[in-house]
Amino acid sequence: MSYVRRSVVVAADILETSKLGKPLRQQVLQLILQHLRADPTFSGSYESNVYWLGNSLAFAQPIDIEVNRIQPVGLPFYALVQLVRLQANLSLLGTWLSGVVTIGSVYSESGILFGSGFDRAQQLKNQLTHSPRLVIDSVLLHAIENDHLLRNANHSAQTELSYIQQLLHRGSDALWFIDYLQAMERQLPSTIEYLSFLQSHAQCIMGLREHIEELDREAMLLNWLTTYHNELVHTLWEDEKLSDIQRDSLQITGLTAAEYDFAVF
Repeated sequence: MSYVRRSVVVAADILETSKLGKPLRQQVLQLILQHLRADPTFSGSYESNVYWLGNSLAFAQPIDIEVNRIQPVGLPFYALVQLVRLQANLSLLGTWLSGVVTIGSVYSESGILFGSGFDRAQQLKNQLTHSPRLVIDSVLLHAIENDHLLRNANHSAQTELSYIQQLLHRGSDALWFIDYLQAMERQLPSTIEYLSFLQSHAQCIMGLREHIEELDREAMLLNWLTTYHNELVHTLWEDEKLSDIQRDSLQITGLTAAEYDFAVF
């Protein structure tokens, strides 16, 4: 049966590092399916769809469905939470998603996905994403502000957007993207586990940086991640959530063979 539905749509490329072997690649695919389908919000009546094409994926979460019209739960917020968890867990395997989250009409049948929402997601992905991040289309944020079906039934637009903003960071290019490093502080049950996650994140990136020998796509990816990680650590230290010793232990240091630092003479 074919149908056209307004949906939250994700179009993303899977950015793999050269050290990702076949066993890890299978683990990556399992993680993606687990996070985009395992949450109770996205099972049963709240159907969702994941589509694959090589190293790219598309995800569609229908909004205009009967159960959500009766009792809206804030499906865009839950979709973003799942993407936070997914991006965080993928990062520890040396893999990241680079893409766009938007809203629009999609047609779905027998593993086929297309429509204006999917077209917009693909177009924005190709135009805007050159780093390992998931950019949030402003069209989605405006829709949440103006449409009660995109918000929890008990939330005003301001309340819903305040929760969503906690998951996002505004980049130097003024684009909002999923801030998985910061958002994981609220997703993990304790400060100790959060600091352990940040330590693992730093170790993963430092391990990958050791293999960089020239300036290429992978070097640029890891440079962006290094800056992103270190800025988050610095912010936590400024907010007095980290001691000087913790800050120093969590920072990513050193230069790759593709970097240069002018010495002070």
